[in-house]
Amino acid sequence: MKKRIFPLIFRILFVRGEINTIPFDKDCSSSKEFDYAGLVCSDETSICPPTSLQTRIDCSLNSMRQGTCQDVSCSPRCSSSHAVSKDQKQCVPCSGIASLYDEPLFDDESNQCTCNNPTKSLASSTSVVTKRLVEIYNDTGLPISYDCLRCPDGNAVITAELYEDNQHYYSTAGARYTADPTICAACPHPRMYFDTDYNCKCQDGYILTGEASLGPQSCIERLPTVASGYEKAIFTSPVDDFTLNSLVYSHYYLKSASQCEYFQNSSGHGTLQSCQALGNLCVLNMYNEDSAACKQYLTIAQLRTGTYHNQEDWKQTLPWLYYSGDAGDVMNDRGIKMKMAFRDEDAGFSTELSFKLAKYNLDGKFVGMEDLANQLKYCSDENGSVDWTRFGQSHRLQYSCDLKNLVEEDMFFYDMYVVDQSSEACKDTNDFECLYPVPVLNRNLVERDAFPNMNISPFDELNDRYTRRFFLFDNQSGITSSGLEAIRYAKAIMLLIQVQSDDPNKLTPPRLIIEYETKAIEPSRGSKTMMTDSLLFKVDYSMKTDAFWESIQILIGFVAALALVVYCVKMNNWQSRQLQQELDNQNGSMTSSKFVVHATYSNAVCPSTFRYIFFKLQDSVFLLLPSDNEFYQDVGNEYYFLMLSFWGLFVCQTLYLAYRIVEQCRSTIVLVDWERPKGRLNIQVSTWRKVLVANEFLNMQTTRKHSIAFNLALLGFFVTLDETSHGANANMALRFASTCFVWCCASCIQWLWRFLFYERWCTEPRGQRFVDICSVSNISVFILTEQHKGHYIHGRSPYQNSDCSMEELLESFRKESNGFTVSRGLDASSSGDQVFTFFFSSAFRNQINKIYSFIRHRDGENAVNHVGINELGTFLKGFIDQQPLPAVDGLKYIVKEPSISETLLGITPADFRQSDPKCIMQTDSTTNWSRDYQFLSQTFLGTETDLVLHDILTFNVVDLLFGSTALSVFSTFTMHLARTHLTLYFARKNLANTSQIDERFLL
Repeated sequence: MKKRIFPLIFRILFVRGEINTIPFDKDCSSSKEFDYAGLVCSDETSICPPTSLQTRIDCSLNSMRQGTCQDVSCSPRCSSSHAVSKDQKQCVPCSGIASLYDEPLFDDESNQCTCNNPTKSLASSTSVVTKRLVEIYNDTGLPISYDCLRCPDGNAVITAELYEDNQHYYSTAGARYTADPTICAACPHPRMYFDTDYNCKCQDGYILTGEASLGPQSCIERLPTVASGYEKAIFTSPVDDFTLNSLVYSHYYLKSASQCEYFQNSSGHGTLQSCQALGNLCVLNMYNEDSAACKQYLTIAQLRTGTYHNQEDWKQTLPWLYYSGDAGDVMNDRGIKMKMAFRDEDAGFSTELSFKLAKYNLDGKFVGMEDLANQLKYCSDENGSVDWTRFGQSHRLQYSCDLKNLVEEDMFFYDMYVVDQSSEACKDTNDFECLYPVPVLNRNLVERDAFPNMNISPFDELNDRYTRRFFLFDNQSGITSSGLEAIRYAKAIMLLIQVQSDDPNKLTPPRLIIEYETKAIEPSRGSKTMMTDSLLFKVDYSMKTDAFWESIQILIGFVAALALVVYCVKMNNWQSRQLQQELDNQNGSMTSSKFVVHATYSNAVCPSTFRYIFFKLQDSVFLLLPSDNEFYQDVGNEYYFLMLSFWGLFVCQTLYLAYRIVEQCRSTIVLVDWERPKGRLNIQVSTWRKVLVANEFLNMQTTRKHSIAFNLALLGFFVTLDETSHGANANMALRFASTCFVWCCASCIQWLWRFLFYERWCTEPRGQRFVDICSVSNISVFILTEQHKGHYIHGRSPYQNSDCSMEELLESFRKESNGFTVSRGLDASSSGDQVFTFFFSSAFRNQINKIYSFIRHRDGENAVNHVGINELGTFLKGFIDQQPLPAVDGLKYIVKEPSISETLLGITPADFRQSDPKCIMQTDSTTNWSRDYQFLSQTFLGTETDLVLHDILTFNVVDLLFGSTALSVFSTFTMHLARTHLTLYFARKNLANTSQIDERFLL
């Protein structure tokens, strides 16, 4: 209890208060000193106030400083033969005691003591002899005199006389020196010396290497040296090649190649750093074995016998650059022992991957090991969490990079490793991290003037050459005597992580795929000529899908065969009711387009849904998605086929839907009015009943069973929710499956609402309501959709009159409900059926065409048109009543019930397939599960499935193009509105033309 109370009391008593403002006295009085550690005035005398810090006085040569802080001043110059001390506080004689070496002299021009060092002379093979100026101190530590001390051999004192014009330093062998008479300067390499011309030269037996403009030069032994250095930097790419004289290559190559080849620890010849630098030069040459650096590296590798970690390709003292094994052996290696899982609760399994980077400078210096975080996003401002290290969470980032920012950045080389977290890995070493080398696929790798890694499909992977070391950008090898002329950078980086097909809990070696691009720079304008470029960083978790596609092929074959059978049945049915042998290519191609869409859609939905369900719901690792390798084109990427299917589906479905809408707007709609004139005066009946029926039919043209606004709102909500709750990169297949699933759920919700409640308790189905309106209006409707097929709605009213008052109409309803009227059906044998699928003969079609031809040839003559409409009505009434009895069998009809095969397969009745058939009225009735009549196929109500499919495909292709849910929702709704308004416009024109109702009465 006490342990809890005392800390609580401590927090209460000593809780931190607000941060106070700081009183800052910038005019600290001269009697006090300024403490800049705390920004306060102090009584201490060793600290100066802020104003004196800003106005510190540096006295001229041979003048002393007096006073402190604000009272600092310069005294007059020292007397002759005296020079001011280093701390500028007193004058010291140039000589006053017996000199141990050489007595300094007083220089009247500079008022300083000098050691009379030799001036710059002609170059020679001997080193210059110089002396530095040193102070002699007494027992109290005060300077009492100056003396000259000779510099070690090869060193020299640098004086201001050596400066070039407009320079404040002296440069030789790539090193810079400032004048200081008290220091003996050394050349940048131990085997160098200052000659009599004050230039650094290599000792006998050594040669100078390196470029002075890039940094300090060095000396290497003349005998153990490779044949020659090289300066050419070859920038090779599949698009463009060019060569330039690289100072970097000539600076590093000769030294690193020589010291690495003759590496001997005992004699000190060369260093590990030189071998690393040689390897880096080979990497800059894109591993081209014909280049000098790579050729020298391979030569040295053959001479080395020892290896690191039992890796045959990792020779002692050398960096590991090449994999000698086949690409398949590298990709399918089983060296990683750890097991992966999605949940942290699984003991013995890892849920996150950890990567390490060995980091090197261009000169081969090892910088250190570091964890991989955002280094591969080297030009991005994104410094967030590395969520992609969590197993199974793919990531994709495409960002814009200002290439000018890379010019001044430090360049590094990397060797990448994945940490094997299994207890089985590295059993013999305790407390050590077990690192597995990550192979690198450099797509720009050059081999015999070719690019073996520039793959466009998985079939090209057999000859891949994997390597180890890589860089992110190269702002060094393009440096010439004119400046930076080229920069190379990784345009695309993809980390591909695959699981083993037979054991999905384990990994195959992660692979890093890099593609570089080069930008040339105009030296006169520098980095101003560089622009921004789009870079890609992607992490892809995947698995091979060979076994999966073997199973899917069975489904594809079955669906394709089923679609072919149904297509043949449909085409045979269509051809059998045409009463002619010619094949309509337009109808055949559109029908085939429909079945291609349905078959392809099924083959796209089923695999996508399978992956969506099992990928999302799996606990242990069972299934990962196929690799989305963006370097692969066409057949090389599995998602290419899916994307091609989406576009093919969208185009075919759009064409088929357009065809259906055109056919819908070309149907012949005839309204037959059965109303008789009232009374003996033969008062003409009203036309408003026809207008009512026509408008109701027109309204049904674009009425949907489902609300697309509801579907889109629900889809947008769930898709957006999934995007915000899951940080992984969107996958094409999963996105399509989720879109189809949500849309189907939304449609099913609306169907259940209509079927179970709305159309059962609130209203009746739209088709039945239209039939009832026809009966009340005493108007029958002929809908002729094909040359010999259509639909007939028998709307003859069982009442005496329909053009009557409300009271008379209600009385007629009461009589009908009590059974006091005749049936609404066509005749006694039809059992009250009012809706029929109408198969009509050529004689019937010819008579209809003859009457319409008469009407159209006299368009605009109202009286003649009225005669034509009356003649059409008289003909159709006589046809329905069979009065008088037609003399031609083609104008007779029979009423029959369809057989099961005719209902399920849409087979044309056998009686109609004769040479001279009668017309057939085939009853069209609803069931408890299907309340739609077949005549609704000429409206959106009968093509709802095709419309829903088109909506889903529209949403999907827009989402595929732009990756925006909002834009996809907007585009889909816009497509719906365009489709609706166009259909309504042409349907109104067609209805006015065929029913001969003035278009102005159609709403």
